[in-house]
Amino acid sequence: MRPNRDNILALMKTPGYRPLRIRELSRALKVPASYYREFRHLITKMVTGAELVELRRKRYALPGEGSFIIGKMQGHQGGFGFVSVADDKPDLYISRDGMGRALHGDTVMVKLEGRRRGLNPEGKVIKIVERGREPLVGTYQQDAGHGIVIPDDPRVSRNIDIDFDQTRGAQTGQKVVVRVTAWKSGFHNPVGEIKEVLGFPNDPNLEILSLIRSYDLPIDFPDPVLDEEGSIPENIDEALLRGRLDLRSARCFTIDPPLARDFDDAVSIDSTDKGYFRLGVHIADVSAFVPDGSLVDREAMYRGTSVHLVDRVIPMLPHRLTNEICSLNPDEDRLTMSVFMDINGQGEIVHYDIYESVI
Repeated sequence: MRPNRDNILALMKTPGYRPLRIRELSRALKVPASYYREFRHLITKMVTGAELVELRRKRYALPGEGSFIIGKMQGHQGGFGFVSVADDKPDLYISRDGMGRALHGDTVMVKLEGRRRGLNPEGKVIKIVERGREPLVGTYQQDAGHGIVIPDDPRVSRNIDIDFDQTRGAQTGQKVVVRVTAWKSGFHNPVGEIKEVLGFPNDPNLEILSLIRSYDLPIDFPDPVLDEEGSIPENIDEALLRGRLDLRSARCFTIDPPLARDFDDAVSIDSTDKGYFRLGVHIADVSAFVPDGSLVDREAMYRGTSVHLVDRVIPMLPHRLTNEICSLNPDEDRLTMSVFMDINGQGEIVHYDIYESVI
């Protein structure tokens, strides 16, 4: 049988499985000799990806067995951390010496090393499965012949050493964006390079910019996404109206304030012959203009949501879509998804309908 990830995992999940060497695994799975080299490569790849753990004497098992657990690191400014595991199990305590190269937010593999007296079980980081915080924002300091960046987030308890040829001209006291490039050992600080100099603390825009960079929020849209958006016509094609409920004679009104950047929802209210209120809620139908799997759709999926900050909005969709084509502006035909709810005198919804519509 050719090497197969699912078969390997299924074997190790079998009740009574004991950790085996690679040669023993290949026999148990009946791997032909011609595929043995490929099988060894697959086992190594699964260990690197933290699907398997390598135990003593080159034996292999699933994480969580043999005292190996994978979880997310929650750093502490004191230099230690906790690794979150299953919901019904206590977090693992990781001492400063046991942190190795792990930083707050990393997904790590931990080896259990007992339990502190009456407290959380304790472990030691043996592998970084996935880095969680990149890039970092901090304050640049130059001292004793070298530079360091002190991270803003106190949960990242290690400073980042900066070689003088990687400072981008940063001056002591400036906020910078830094990326970790190397880490010789867990007993030393990581080494990094400054990617961007944000400015001095007295800059009124610095806090917002630092926040944007800390969460690596994408501001500009890639040119191919903007090109695709530019090909979307502003006028509604008649083909898009077929099959839609025509509500253009209904009185629909937005409840957004006049200075809102865009209007993505509206309501209408009427009464029925049964004495109910009929509330209509109309949401801009972006899907009519953004096909599933298109560049604009994939960019929106990547961003996840619009981000509203104190002085600006970082949008999920490009400006022309949100502020023009899909904004429910007065006296303009707009495609919507509408929900009509019949509500009785006690405020209870007794019936509802959902339509593709035009308002």
